[in-house]
Amino acid sequence: MVRHEALALRLATLAGADTVEAQLTTAAGRDALLVRRFDRALDGARLMTVSGLTLLQLDEMAGRYATYPDLLDVLRDAGQYPERVGKELFTRIAANIALGNTDDHARNHAALWDGQRLSLTPAYDIDPCRTPGWDANQAMAYGRNGERTSSLAGLINVSATYDLDRTEASDIVDRVITAIEDNWDDAVDEVGLTKRQAESIYGSRILNESTTDDLPTVTRAGWAGDRPVMVETDPPPPGGPVWVHPHRRSGHPVAGHWRKTR
Repeated sequence: MVRHEALALRLATLAGADTVEAQLTTAAGRDALLVRRFDRALDGARLMTVSGLTLLQLDEMAGRYATYPDLLDVLRDAGQYPERVGKELFTRIAANIALGNTDDHARNHAALWDGQRLSLTPAYDIDPCRTPGWDANQAMAYGRNGERTSSLAGLINVSATYDLDRTEASDIVDRVITAIEDNWDDAVDEVGLTKRQAESIYGSRILNESTTDDLPTVTRAGWAGDRPVMVETDPPPPGGPVWVHPHRRSGHPVAGHWRKTR
């Protein structure tokens, strides 16, 4: 659904991912998403663009072997900004997981080539297409050992691959989740989804509960500045030892609460 993609692109942008500029419109009575081409200069000249599949020297039949770490290695070796591409790619993966985009295969990533160096293009084709159930996987593994489960906690566990420590990685993930939760209603209105349409994807495709399961949690209401801290309690809090932050589900606010581990 075009409006779903427009919504995901808008939320990814607000979450800190570098995304294509897009505008939702209608043509011949049908929804259409206009995307500004990143492979054109301001004067209309064509910019050389290489797909992620080509960067990894894979063909369509071998595309399933493409991974984010392999793409990262290429961008580090031949990239224009090797010092920041790890964080940029990590943020993109976090947004994909949180927004339910499991169609993040190698052709949905690309880099610009100026004749000397590569630079990662803005993210595009962010589609909340994951299955609504608990289990889902990203099209490309984000870990060097094949980790690809659609889990933000799993992504944090491999943060060192992207030159991030766990605190930095957790900050990015927190920012992604907060951006989606805080801007949900406005973004839904912006793309013209009905309440029923929005409810059908929130909590099932976008911010599916499994994507945030096992994230670092607060085991007592303790804070260091504005950041939660881990504090063991004896006996454990009522309801379970896992603190679920206040959030919205199907457009409705859910208060912070304790739950059992899974």
